[in-house]
Amino acid sequence: MKITPLDTILFNPLSWMHPQRLTLKRGFDGIAQRSIINDMIIRAHGWSTERPVLAETGLAEHFIHQWEHLPQVALLIACQRHRAALTRQGRIMSLPAWVRRFAQLDIVDSAAPLSFMPWEPLTLIAWGKDELAACGQQLPEALRQRISLLFPPHMDRDDAASRQISPNPLLIKLAFQHAKRDPDTPDAAEFRRRFDYPRAAQAPAPMPGCIK
Repeated sequence: MKITPLDTILFNPLSWMHPQRLTLKRGFDGIAQRSIINDMIIRAHGWSTERPVLAETGLAEHFIHQWEHLPQVALLIACQRHRAALTRQGRIMSLPAWVRRFAQLDIVDSAAPLSFMPWEPLTLIAWGKDELAACGQQLPEALRQRISLLFPPHMDRDDAASRQISPNPLLIKLAFQHAKRDPDTPDAAEFRRRFDYPRAAQAPAPMPGCIK
């Protein structure tokens, strides 16, 4: 039986969750052990495993087929939202080329600056993640429940500033399309190395079953 992208999202969180959420020690990474730990993760979070009925075209399809690109999409969304402030800070040209190409488009009105301090990429990713999560209220429950585990646990904290922006489905769809089509978009592993590997390297490895 063929395993679909939706099956992987629903039943194999170890294959896609952010490594700061859970790091398996040697001896826990066999097929049988991974299956048990996947079940533990699903039960611990109370996630739904019901297969949703999905329209062939729609936002949910973007989420499913580019699931591991959600952090990249989050960065694209935030840089597009805050392109004017990034330009004033002199940061726009220091963005990776695949991000800069999207950030310089005129898709939505640029948001008023939330502060005058230079923003770190992780801050922008967190803001984009919050917009994805807000737009995700339109998604089936089983998908919506799992979005946060693609991101490091420190992004779970509530950020009042991020709630000032209403999600824009068109912006999100265009960000998905750009992430898919731009040849320079990094895969999940390279993206983490580039933007949050130092933080990940310093984080203590939690024991199996202790999922943040």
